[in-house]
Amino acid sequence: MLPAVFTILVSTFIIIYGRVLLYNTENRQTTEKFDCVYHIYDDGDAIPYCRRLNGSYPLDRNKKKCENQGKRCLLRDLIDQNVEPNEVLKWSSSVEMADIYTSVFYNRSLIEDEDDRFVWNCTKAGTFGKYCEYQLTHDAKLFSEAVKAQFEEKRDDTLCLDWREICDGIQRCFSGIDEENWDKLEFNECEDDEFRCTNGMCISEEFWLDGAVDCMDWSDEVSDELEDSCYFKSAAMECDEHLCPTKLYSCGDGHCIHWVTRMAFQRSQPSLADCFNKRNLNYMCEVSPHRSAWTLESGLCWPDKNYDDVRYPPWNMINSSRLTDDEICQYLFRCILSNNFEHDCPCNLNNCTQIMIRVCPSLDHLVPYPDPGLISAHFSFYYNYTRYMNNSNPDLLLFGGKIKCRGYSFVGESLFNISLDFAIQDGHRIHHAVCSSIEYNTEYSDLFSPFQYDKFCWNNSKTFNDRPYAVNPDACPIAWECISQYRIRDGFSDCINNIDEEKTFNNDYCTGNVERHRFRCYNDQKKCLSLYWLGAGVSRCSNNYDEMWYGSGLSLEKSLTCEKTDTADCARLKTYIRLSSIKKLDFWDLSGHIDELTSPCQNWVCSKDQYQCQTGQCIELDWVCDGEWDCADASDEEALVLIRNWSIHNARLLGLNNRTEQCAKRYSQSPFSKVCNISIELGCYLSQVSNPLDINLNRPCINLTKIGDGTEDCFNAYDEKNTIEARSRMLGFNYRCEDFINLHPLACQRITNCSKVLCSNHRDQDGLCSDDKDVICLGSNECKKKAKCNGTVDCEYGEDEYWCIPESFKSHVVYRSAKETTLRQNSQFISTERFPIFPISVSDQRESENVIIKSTTGPFGTIYSYQCNRGVAILERNETRCLCPPAYYGDWCEFFSDRISIIAHIDHKTMPKIFENINLKIRTNLLFDNETIKHHEFIVIRSIENTRKIKHKFYLVYSRSHDMLVHKRWRYFNQADVLNHHPYSVHFDVFSLGKNNTIKEVGSWHYPIYFDYLPAFHLAVVLKFPPWFGNATLDPCLENSCNNNSTCMPVFNQNHSYYCSCKSGYYGKDCSWYEPRCEHYCADNALCHIDKYDSHIRKANPSCLCTMGRFGARCYLKYDDCDSNPCLNNGTCLSTYDRSGEVSYICNCSVQFYGNECQNEKASVNVALNMTSELAALATVVQL
Repeated sequence: MLPAVFTILVSTFIIIYGRVLLYNTENRQTTEKFDCVYHIYDDGDAIPYCRRLNGSYPLDRNKKKCENQGKRCLLRDLIDQNVEPNEVLKWSSSVEMADIYTSVFYNRSLIEDEDDRFVWNCTKAGTFGKYCEYQLTHDAKLFSEAVKAQFEEKRDDTLCLDWREICDGIQRCFSGIDEENWDKLEFNECEDDEFRCTNGMCISEEFWLDGAVDCMDWSDEVSDELEDSCYFKSAAMECDEHLCPTKLYSCGDGHCIHWVTRMAFQRSQPSLADCFNKRNLNYMCEVSPHRSAWTLESGLCWPDKNYDDVRYPPWNMINSSRLTDDEICQYLFRCILSNNFEHDCPCNLNNCTQIMIRVCPSLDHLVPYPDPGLISAHFSFYYNYTRYMNNSNPDLLLFGGKIKCRGYSFVGESLFNISLDFAIQDGHRIHHAVCSSIEYNTEYSDLFSPFQYDKFCWNNSKTFNDRPYAVNPDACPIAWECISQYRIRDGFSDCINNIDEEKTFNNDYCTGNVERHRFRCYNDQKKCLSLYWLGAGVSRCSNNYDEMWYGSGLSLEKSLTCEKTDTADCARLKTYIRLSSIKKLDFWDLSGHIDELTSPCQNWVCSKDQYQCQTGQCIELDWVCDGEWDCADASDEEALVLIRNWSIHNARLLGLNNRTEQCAKRYSQSPFSKVCNISIELGCYLSQVSNPLDINLNRPCINLTKIGDGTEDCFNAYDEKNTIEARSRMLGFNYRCEDFINLHPLACQRITNCSKVLCSNHRDQDGLCSDDKDVICLGSNECKKKAKCNGTVDCEYGEDEYWCIPESFKSHVVYRSAKETTLRQNSQFISTERFPIFPISVSDQRESENVIIKSTTGPFGTIYSYQCNRGVAILERNETRCLCPPAYYGDWCEFFSDRISIIAHIDHKTMPKIFENINLKIRTNLLFDNETIKHHEFIVIRSIENTRKIKHKFYLVYSRSHDMLVHKRWRYFNQADVLNHHPYSVHFDVFSLGKNNTIKEVGSWHYPIYFDYLPAFHLAVVLKFPPWFGNATLDPCLENSCNNNSTCMPVFNQNHSYYCSCKSGYYGKDCSWYEPRCEHYCADNALCHIDKYDSHIRKANPSCLCTMGRFGARCYLKYDDCDSNPCLNNGTCLSTYDRSGEVSYICNCSVQFYGNECQNEKASVNVALNMTSELAALATVVQL
């Protein structure tokens, strides 16, 4: 028998779950990045994801408490417990702090009993950070898992959204994930001293109508003077932050165009102006209605005919290209659309169609254009190319995918045919139409999806400032859109079919906060127009007040100027709007008393619990028939009897009829009631007569309709006491004689030319009736002692009770003052002037251990995938923080970094034999004027690179410090300097890593950077050793020497060139400066480099170049996962030197074993041959 065993050698990567290595955590006086995590891509590239700042800033964090249930550990306690440094690395805290701990662990003389340094142990899975302050999303335990999850969720989207398209009420992404938490903005309520912009954001009320736009949507002003100039003006705050109205398309630079122009391929509507930057034509340049163009691969438009697109070969070579039939079909159709614009277009319109019939795979002759997903993730437009000559519009618009609807999610696996005309006009809200069309079709309705709008429009929700949502869930009954009450009757169409503007609503939504800054039509239209519609050229109020000053024919647009360069009429415009929009108080608030004039008030809409005067003024119901005129025409008192039928509004008031009865009783015995017909007349002494007291000649009666008409029919303007001014207030019961005004209680204290009419005691001739309270009756001349205003009729005509303040108001010195005070205190529109409140940034000194972390998975986890552009979102106290790759920076990774991307490969064929079994470290430096400003390190592991070709890919990012940015801008416009001076260069310094823990520099490759004025430059090099390297007689340093502070090193890619490399600790020109900290800064045998001396802080910045197997800021940490012999059964442990810390070693297993740590034994297959003779035999062994 001949037994045989067949096995396979296996190398297994060990993933260390839960460990995140965080670099660049140390406090610095200036830094451009901090808190970096490396992500290792499949090809081995190590890319650091960091928090990257917009410039150089100090980093100073000194917390004493931990977050996310982390544990604070003093270094001296860890030493006492003999905790291994490798264990500390597993705590996902600061690599730098772990490095410091390692230094004292191996040299305990460096730590004292009072040492208070500490490191954090992030015990909760998925948390990490210097203070355990961060958490990975999607419940990931590893950073690589979070990266994968976030980028996987971006897979289906073909376009990046403009930031303006997030939370704008329009779903552009599948499942509407771009509209998460949209309701918070739509139904937002501002504070009482703020103005609410149309999009829901708030600004200080002081900024409303001050001539300069402060709202992102410009809804706080009437002028749009910047609208057509943003694309060439550097008005950053106004233009770069400008949001377009819902029906318009954003050009990305503050310029807005009509949606129909965005649909550039349509030919049903007249062609309007494009974006100045042509953004609306990107990726569909061939359908430009104004000038033919060709779409480049970048999506931009090439305007010159006969452009030769390298993607498409000449037609006679098209079949030998790698283009698919669909790509060829697309190319031909673009030739049709552009009238053979591209150089190699093979046909005219007719024969292109014939070619397409032969080439295109679609049997129905449909070709998509533009690419699906360009307009929206849900849209696909198709042309029938055989009919294009007869129909230049798309033949078919299909809609599919997932969108949010009210109470369910629409899931369309198949495509729906949608009206093209609707898409052209209202495509920005087509998702609402889809929701309405399939509302009762359960086949497409997912009632349990988390991606849906609230069924009741969040009717019971509250805003961030704890105010209820202002919403009518039934405002849009066709497509059931949820809109804020601020959008109802505001002049803009927000519901499909314009229902929110044309429907008659039972409720009046122009109240409360809505009415404060809107223009209200003075009638029952219940319109509450935004500023945009004032003087817009089309009247939306039936009385034309929104176009003409009080309907007078004076144009608002021409007569009122309120813009940044001319604010002359801003105050008048505010007044005009407040007349219409604020809650009427029936008191004089504005100059000229125009807020109480009958003309603008006659059709005012009062609150449901208020009484409406015949003048249109609104008063409290309790004021009716209380003895004091609150209506200027006394229609709440004596003139109430003129009202035969209640208005619809007043008819709803409970208790009004009872008050009418009170009026009839109160005024049945009013002064001169025996002379006047009180059902139609008011008794009063007449004005403009020679003797008002002769009531036989001058009958003391006027028609009730003359009250408050602006003409003095009664003596002392008794009938105009609510319209005549006295001491800046209503005349009321005050006494007026020529230019003299006196209060009612003091009116009869002295005799004047006017006093004898109202003060009968002044007519006393014998001194028997001279007291202020005495009355001399008319006709009889009888004296009635103490009879004036005593509440009892003592004279025949009742004149003793004439011109009397009602008993309940006698204590009020000022006419109607108590009512005014009470009402203003309760008024919603009166607000206290105060300075705007600015957000206060909370420093990182805030400390809390009780933060509840939100869920990071499910539908809400999707949000994080889109928040950081091409970066990775992490959480800090439930707030998103972005770790940006080197190509991006900013809080949201929203900016491109000016950078050099590098691909470097070491040519092993040229590598000298002396490096045959030695690993190399390459320190790549970006130098500016021979000073290192950035660097990157990578290791060349011979055992790996001998078996496969490795390309090392990384970035070197230009500095964004102030000085460097100023230089870059200056250099950009200085052609002579660009041509003649090249301050930037890239050096690849090579170090050999000895097995005895040594590191030695051996030379460098130097590359000048000529294109540093470009925002991005690509350097791809193969690093070759020269043939003379290793031959001492050809070494350029043989005949050249450097000073004692440096060592001569060869430049490998420049013949006979050399450079002087500063020894450890030395730096500067000729290596003449020395940094004493280098004597103890780095671990033993590590090299201390000074990257740059910062003249601003007068301090050198040391960095350490580690020996083999070491890492960390000071090289104390070890890649020592293999020291514990984790590979079982004689497996060999190989360190990967993985900066992410996730795959720190691999196990090469022996032939009999496999598994992450070679822990599993392979099943053996024993083959026994029972042969009688030793003859040759053929056999096949199959491993199952």
